[in-house]
Amino acid sequence: MLIGIDDIERFTWIARNVRHRRSRRRAPLIAVVEMMLRALEARDPHTCGHALRVSQYSAAVAIVLGEKPHAVDECRLGGLLHDIGKIGILDSILQKPGQLSAQERHHVEKHPEVGAAIVQGIPFMQPILPFILCHHERWDGKGYPAKLQGRDIALKSRICAVGDAFDAMTSARPYRPQQTLDFSLSQLSAGRGTQFDPQCVDALFVAIETGTIQAPPFAKEHANLSHTIPTTVSTLRMLQDASSTE
Repeated sequence: MLIGIDDIERFTWIARNVRHRRSRRRAPLIAVVEMMLRALEARDPHTCGHALRVSQYSAAVAIVLGEKPHAVDECRLGGLLHDIGKIGILDSILQKPGQLSAQERHHVEKHPEVGAAIVQGIPFMQPILPFILCHHERWDGKGYPAKLQGRDIALKSRICAVGDAFDAMTSARPYRPQQTLDFSLSQLSAGRGTQFDPQCVDALFVAIETGTIQAPPFAKEHANLSHTIPTTVSTLRMLQDASSTE
């Protein structure tokens, strides 16, 4: 299923037109986000399963790092929506069984900015904007889209980057099979201090060692978001309530 530029513009238009509404317009705001989640689910089951796992990994890392409960909730929601911009990527590229060309890779690398444009008009979703916009930034400043470096990258984004990479390696892709756990952990370790924030890598390792994160293989690759949406909406309402009191 292809969700194209018209859908992206529709999401963005709705979000921007409720920009100044707060608690009195809770239902329309929540509906926008629910629309995004269902669009992600319809778009690609692989992307959907990935989003769910990154959500779990991000929350687990945040807990190990000692983040407060509301920050853990933001990590859970941010992980779920971090790739929402991929609804604008062509199926032929997103599901390509081989390596991407330079032009195709450039197209894919636009997804953080596309996702950020979709949610930027919703005031109570600002806490999760870093997950969407900056989860491909690198500790050494060689990431995208802004080439931020070190602690200039929000902690939320650094947490998501580690969870995102871990799931990318431990899941099958159209162009390669699932990697082993040992190989994936060795790659994370190798990227510690270059691609990734060292403390976030260490926290992921702790979460795996303590059983907070389930090691692959996973029981259900093609999870769906339907059972997740009620919990997500509850979290969104808490974020909106916090925003409306500021």
